[in-house]
Amino acid sequence: MARFLFLTLTLFYSSTLLLSTIHAADPGFAGFTPLEYWPCTRTTNSEFHPLRPYPASPCDEFIPLKTPEAPLTTPRIYQTFSCNNSLNLTGTYTVLDFVPTEISVFPGNCTANLEATNGTTQAYLNYYDCGGGVVCLVHKITLNFNVDLTASRLPIIGNTEFPASDTVQVNSYLDWYLNGTILHSERRPLNPENPYDQRRITTYSGPLLKQLSLDLQTEIRDTLRDNPPVEDEIHDYKVSDSILSNRRMSQANEEQYKYIVLSTQEDTTSEITVGLYRNNQPPSDGQIVLNCPANRPFEIALGSRNSTQGDFRVYFPHMRSDATLSDTLASLSLPIPPTPTPSPPPVSTSDTDLFTQKIDEHQGIDDSTLVLRSDYRTGTTSRNTEIGGNSVVYPGRDRAPDPLITPAPADLNCEQTIALTNYGDLLMGNTTNSDLTYYQRFEYNPAYRGTIQGCSLEGQPCTLDSQCCAFNAGYTAGGCTGNEEYVCDYINSSVTVLPCPTYDEATCTAFPGRLYCQMVLEQTVGSCNPWPRRELDSAAQISVFTKTPLIEKIYDTLVVGPQSIMRRFLPLKPTGWPEAEYLKGETNLENAIPGATTTNYTGTAVGLNTPLVSGGNGLFPIDIYFDRLGSLSDHFLGDITEEKANLQKMLRPFVSPTPTPNP
Repeated sequence: MARFLFLTLTLFYSSTLLLSTIHAADPGFAGFTPLEYWPCTRTTNSEFHPLRPYPASPCDEFIPLKTPEAPLTTPRIYQTFSCNNSLNLTGTYTVLDFVPTEISVFPGNCTANLEATNGTTQAYLNYYDCGGGVVCLVHKITLNFNVDLTASRLPIIGNTEFPASDTVQVNSYLDWYLNGTILHSERRPLNPENPYDQRRITTYSGPLLKQLSLDLQTEIRDTLRDNPPVEDEIHDYKVSDSILSNRRMSQANEEQYKYIVLSTQEDTTSEITVGLYRNNQPPSDGQIVLNCPANRPFEIALGSRNSTQGDFRVYFPHMRSDATLSDTLASLSLPIPPTPTPSPPPVSTSDTDLFTQKIDEHQGIDDSTLVLRSDYRTGTTSRNTEIGGNSVVYPGRDRAPDPLITPAPADLNCEQTIALTNYGDLLMGNTTNSDLTYYQRFEYNPAYRGTIQGCSLEGQPCTLDSQCCAFNAGYTAGGCTGNEEYVCDYINSSVTVLPCPTYDEATCTAFPGRLYCQMVLEQTVGSCNPWPRRELDSAAQISVFTKTPLIEKIYDTLVVGPQSIMRRFLPLKPTGWPEAEYLKGETNLENAIPGATTTNYTGTAVGLNTPLVSGGNGLFPIDIYFDRLGSLSDHFLGDITEEKANLQKMLRPFVSPTPTPNP
């Protein structure tokens, strides 16, 4: 994939501004482990970060409903699907290139005997005549594969794991831009008399702290610190940066009130899924059997019920917060009273559902998706990773669901020509383990056909008078390994006068007194040479998908929606604009540039020679994508971009480059 890595190490390690010291490198190292939930009623003094206090432990541990996808207008909710680099399996299978003519007519995919000898002599017993000189056979192949999500990150939205300067934070990450880098984002006192702190206050407060009145900020914080939503939809977050302090927002005094956040800081549970486009598989020598689901299925069986290796859940940080703050920011410039009621509607500071981004429909709870298991801690059905029913191959395990995107993408490798990325927060995923099973009907035209009646098979005894079957069929290297030679011997073995000389023919027959000697042909018993073989190609492709929660809501509110912040500042589309769309995705959301992170695919196959597991087009890195994030950065943030329609370019004064002195 061609990727533009827009967050440079030079910026990341910038030390011109104060770097936060409260970061932990990895939530896992800080004691936050997926599935070991910190429920809403439980808190810790060692919160991970003010903007992600409880990674992988959201109060709402359910996955949002997969449908409907967020439309362009209200309610712009829940999930957006995107395909990722495919997981590909390739390998070969050995077959005989001399096939007897005595094979049976092919009885069909579902009843043909399985061939599993990988080209031994007796392999032909399970070969079939498919007509027109084509030989076919059915063979089972299994792949145990892993999708490693442990290092996968959510780019562009936020970063709480790696210290960065204020400049990098607000220009490269939406969550830092909306929240600002001071007060509740770091919980540090500032000195308004200090020039350095003055600059941070005026430059890095973020648009909401600058534009919301103190009364409105107080009303929002009053709403968030109530119970509920505290201990119901959000944790009771700390308002002190001291690891020893347990003062929380529900107990905040007047001085600590400014450290109460302006929105939920809960993760959103979602998932990476795998599926099969059964009718769209890579070319190979033959085809995958599709019409025998009962006894020869083409399926993926997810990991066992009692193992996290079948758990494809990931935990999206900041999405709920940024959906809230986007709506709040957009509402500041809506007409009052709104006529007609705009989308999004004006923000009410008492709307707890807005500030917690409460999701009231969940996959597996509110639709027909099966629920895999109950949460071990609460006994509730929190494990609503999407599954597709019982596996045929592995009874008791669950079959992966059908692909999320229909019809199938034109590029099944799902290689994006451009996607943007930077160092975002971990999704806290597992290394997931699953099994692919398929049956391939190999088809080929063997180089040699012939009867096996009255001749010897490969490896069987033979003499030059007892021919080998493959040799009779025209395979010149398929003769007998036995020898023949002429030796001087008696014509009649019953007559022995003196030994015949072991010389050449003339000496043998002309030797005095040896009238009964002549040259006699002698043969030694050998074996038929090996039959020819060839390798047939097999290939299967697993499609991998991301469910990104709330991104269309955020992108609609900030960029492409009719009431978006971008449209408030954007002039009319200039004549001769070089692209069809003024804002990426305004007429077709599929035109928006995605964000990207990396993953890794590994696996071991049974039934193939030299199996190879790869991703996408076979090159590295292997990528997973998040729709809209790249264009969100291009249009809305202040990082390096070639996009002309960029909000920060419109808001910030133009600084001309330093002129070059005359020589």
